[in-house]
Amino acid sequence: MILFLFACVSDEKNDTMTSDTHLSDGAEDTASMILERPENLQGWYIDNERYPKAVCNDGSTPIFYLRPGIEDGRDKWILWFEGGGTCFSVEGCRARWQNESHLMSTCVGENCAEYAADVEKSKDGILSSLADENPHLHDWNHVLLNYCSSDAWLGQREESLNTGLVELFFRGHYIAEATLSTLLGDPVANGYPSLADATEVVVAGSSAGATGMRGHVDAFSERLRNAQVRALSDATMVPIVQEEGEEEHIATRQEQMEVWNAFTDQSCRAQHPDTIHQCIDGTFLLEKDAFHTPIFFHQDQSDPKAYSSNASAVGVELSEEEKMYVHEEIRTLFSQYANGAYIPRKGNHVVVTTEQFHDRSLLNDISLADAFWEWYQSGNAIHIEP
Repeated sequence: MILFLFACVSDEKNDTMTSDTHLSDGAEDTASMILERPENLQGWYIDNERYPKAVCNDGSTPIFYLRPGIEDGRDKWILWFEGGGTCFSVEGCRARWQNESHLMSTCVGENCAEYAADVEKSKDGILSSLADENPHLHDWNHVLLNYCSSDAWLGQREESLNTGLVELFFRGHYIAEATLSTLLGDPVANGYPSLADATEVVVAGSSAGATGMRGHVDAFSERLRNAQVRALSDATMVPIVQEEGEEEHIATRQEQMEVWNAFTDQSCRAQHPDTIHQCIDGTFLLEKDAFHTPIFFHQDQSDPKAYSSNASAVGVELSEEEKMYVHEEIRTLFSQYANGAYIPRKGNHVVVTTEQFHDRSLLNDISLADAFWEWYQSGNAIHIEP
């Protein structure tokens, strides 16, 4: 398998190296690199010759970031879907490219240095290698699926979208599948573990990445049949509480389905063929018991995105009374339908890859890290702030 290790990035995007190629003159080969676990997650390109449909918004090559597991964690994996918002209209996507092109490209070269992909990345929380920050999962293999498709990882649109400024692709589904296939193949470097040998896998995602995770987790589980697969959803589980907002919310989902040609949970799609657009919505999936893979949920009752989603649906800002109704509906959703949840009221959006992952002050002197691990071991753990 041919991949590109970011430790040897050149100015040409299509340069490649095999896993046993020397990094540079006088450098040690990759077999010796894993004798000491790298501090940060190291970047790897997807092989575009093998996976030609897997491209970022601007057609550049997707990457993922990996830190190999050690000791007891060598055959255990965390796959985290990065988030970062979406776009699904010509105007919205053009504005995103003008203001946030670094979220839409991994371009490498002198003409796009401002949004070139990072050589390596560092994350806290569930992707930390420090035991005090990530007490139960610090020694596992850590994988960050880099987000560059603006479609919540669901896009499988064949043709590009002409924004008048740049031609954009929506191929998040293909990127997710290519990343999984790469990890299931030969190890990305000599001595690195292979996902094919995994015994335990946690598939996680935050914000738009949580939407992508929920859409893919059952499909991933099917391909990881030799492993125990569990999932962790971080945010974007927000009910629309005003009846007058439901029509706008449905219209948004329908537009996303059309523009992205969105991949959705297959059991949901089969059960609801006339309303497939609702299969993008995490609350709908949970209420309809569409998930086969066990999922633990983090959702803050006063997440600013919960307010803005409801406000956008009705076209006005929420009153304090309406905000409290949002809290009530979130509490009701998870108390009725989830068997694992952590539902504080601290005003956070995403937590899983931040220092707050192990913060015991968020809810009843228990951290999200410990609550998740309690559920991971027992299969049942509900923590909801009244």
